[in-house]
Amino acid sequence: MDPPYKFYHLHEFDTKGLFDRYFSATADKLYYDEVVVFPMKVLHKAVAKGNIRGEVLIDVSVGPTFHQLLSVSEYFKEITVLEFSDACIKDLENWVKKGDDAFDLSHTSKFLTELQETNDKWEEKEENVRKRIKHILKCDFTKKNPTDPVVLPKADCIVSYFGINVVSKDQKSYSDNLKKLSIMLKPGGRLLLFGGFNAVFFTLADEKFHTLSYDEAFLRKALAEAGFAIDGLEVLESKMRNESFYCEHICFVNALKIKEPKM
Repeated sequence: MDPPYKFYHLHEFDTKGLFDRYFSATADKLYYDEVVVFPMKVLHKAVAKGNIRGEVLIDVSVGPTFHQLLSVSEYFKEITVLEFSDACIKDLENWVKKGDDAFDLSHTSKFLTELQETNDKWEEKEENVRKRIKHILKCDFTKKNPTDPVVLPKADCIVSYFGINVVSKDQKSYSDNLKKLSIMLKPGGRLLLFGGFNAVFFTLADEKFHTLSYDEAFLRKALAEAGFAIDGLEVLESKMRNESFYCEHICFVNALKIKEPKM
């Protein structure tokens, strides 16, 4: 039987529609505050502590956007971006190459300069991300190695911006996917993880797409089983409880890998 909702990694969708609705400068403030402003604020605060540093950063996120990397990227030498959607890969590559029709992320870059309270130019923030991105790869978390046939070096940090939420069909697959993220990390590496408590769906062009539903207790247990110790958890009560997007809380976890997971 077909699932009740479409899946981000299995079904085609309009990436411009996704960008415009949730990430653009003209996005509804209700969505923008929760999927752009909140993540940027908590990431800025997390890296300001000074213990998120290293050589290699891996991004496993959703959508044709890089706002989740703007502040974190400054502390790593190279970035590998993993994406589930071929269409989003095309858009991300186009942004890196400064294509004429690339999506405009300048509003997020300008917001970062406000958070950092510096005189840096917003253009420099974007160039900083571009020059550090070394690979944009298709990933498939149904595989033992999600980047097969490419074998990636272990990372110092992983940013997962709702990535495994939308591709995990149930809580068991989410736990398994969290373990696969852990395996990608060096011992002592950091996981910066975004998700939604009791989320149900999001919409694109009036089509409902799956996002996994779970609560805080489940997430804590899944992280522990994946070899992580939680260093920080921030939760935002969501106002996105309507026919277009349903989620009760947006959460951000800063976790430290303390042991290898058992698969």
